[in-house]
Amino acid sequence: MANKKTGRRINKQGVIDDFFDFFFTFIVGLFMFFFLTFVLNGSAAAADAQAVSSVGQIKGTEAALNNLRVSMQFGENLEGQNLSQRISYSKILGGVWISSCSDYTNEIDCKDDTVGVIPADEREFGNSCVWQAADRECFKGYKILNY
Repeated sequence: MANKKTGRRINKQGVIDDFFDFFFTFIVGLFMFFFLTFVLNGSAAAADAQAVSSVGQIKGTEAALNNLRVSMQFGENLEGQNLSQRISYSKILGGVWISSCSDYTNEIDCKDDTVGVIPADEREFGNSCVWQAADRECFKGYKILNY
């Protein structure tokens, strides 16, 4: 009978050992899951942000080049000008790429040159964006400065 009783006994040390093996495996798996999730999400978010930034730069350059093309068609002489500087002044205002005075759509932004399309060194000599109320458009003009 002693053999029957020992056969029915549960080996408590083996059960506890199996439980800790399972618990350890579960905890390690959980940490790996969270680690990989954060690493993969972080790198995907960074790649997404970089892609959006690159597309924005391309759109800005494209808008600036189109504005330069229009300026040339209206007879503006671009020879001797720093075109990369003019392109770098292009910025978004209200969902519209602004790279010259003619891109402004309202009087306040035009008069204040909100984006700053006219470089500071040109503003010193009286260059500014001027709003023409009759045509409701903005253009590059000159102010007479009193010295």
